[in-house]
Amino acid sequence: MIDVVEDRTTEAAEQLWQALTPEQKQAVEAVAVDRWEPFIRTIEKEVPDADIVHDKYHVSSHLGRR
Repeated sequence: MIDVVEDRTTEAAEQLWQALTPEQKQAVEAVAVDRWEPFIRTIEKEVPDADIVHDKYHVSSHLGRR
């Protein structure tokens, strides 16, 4: 499932998970996101067993900062 919300807020990130049933959440194995902390917190809350995957762009961007 790929979905988007209008705002970049914790509430918007939580809203994405409300579209999934408990069974769907249980089936989530990994979630790809940027390094925005509210995304990470909601993933850890809603699908604690899922792996969090950061894309190559955001990882290299983070590593390139001084």
